Amino acid sequence: MRSLALAIKTFLQALSNQQRWVKNITLVSLDSLLLIICLLLAFAVRFSPDVLLVEIQSFSHGAAWWIACHSIALWPAGLYRPVLRHAGQELLFQVVRGIMLGSLSFIIFSWFLPSVWVPRSIVVMAPIFSLLSLISLRLIFRWVIRIHLMGTPLRERNIV
Repeated sequence: MRSLALAIKTFLQALSNQQRWVKNITLVSLDSLLLIICLLLAFAVRFSPDVLLVEIQSFSHGAAWWIACHSIALWPAGLYRPVLRHAGQELLFQVVRGIMLGSLSFIIFSWFLPSVWVPRSIVVMAPIFSLLSLISLRLIFRWVIRIHLMGTPLRERNIV
């Protein structure tokens, strides 16, 4: 267990010494992976297991557009500007703004391009899952950074 904590601390220190663009690319990659997982989760909730793969294949064009719209919308929402260790209430508004902008852009694309569509239930569920997962990812990063890079938590220092 101690070796795992040491490995995490070493990895985080190496990542923290990287340039800002490397950290942003890492965060964009993790966000894109989370968006894909959230979309697949929405499909899994919507369709029964015996037709899940067939439905994913039939809506793959729309799913790719959904992921692209949301990945791109997170940039202008300002999600990659703040420092994660200082993530606060503004983080919530940035994630909500990014998800809403991505959902709105996808709805507009699907309105004008008939080949770009997914079921409406997916359009509702996937952004909700994405919102929860993106906020959770940032809060986990904040927690891990505070513990492993900045020292012990405030409670253990009796500074509460």
